[in-house]
Amino acid sequence: MSSEPTPRARIADIIRDSGKMGSDQPATSQSDLVAAVSAVSGTPAGVLTVSQALGDELAKRFPSLSAKADAEYDLAADYETSGRALILALQACNYVVSAAFDTASGAVLETKKPLSLLSVAFTVTIAIADRGASTHLSAHVEHVGLNWGQNEKLLKELIGKTDEYLKLFQA
Repeated sequence: MSSEPTPRARIADIIRDSGKMGSDQPATSQSDLVAAVSAVSGTPAGVLTVSQALGDELAKRFPSLSAKADAEYDLAADYETSGRALILALQACNYVVSAAFDTASGAVLETKKPLSLLSVAFTVTIAIADRGASTHLSAHVEHVGLNWGQNEKLLKELIGKTDEYLKLFQA
């Protein structure tokens, strides 16, 4: 009798077992976003494009305004439980999983939050690493425009929801 480690759950199985993932809305490109804002605001698309270029330049000079952010989190639960909690949190935050694949140490998820009238489109990439009794998340968020604290708020909301589900699983 050998005591081989139990194989890690595949991310596709975790997603499938967690139910339907968000809406089936397609991701919104930057040109679609510019066209939509132009139509709503009456501002010419060229002016918006130049404004975006200026915003990108400001973000390079002042990193706290960057449209990108990275964060690391440790969850006090095993890989499969943490994965289920994360998938449920993504659903609760209205994210759409656009890609998911297994890696040697866990999995990588790419999620999208589509454009709405109240917010720009976001892309969040999360690497999930199996650490045995705990799970490590490395998150990268990117959106169109300047940060203004949105990236940190978005990641805090997602991890907060994940923690809420983990607490429910332990109850």
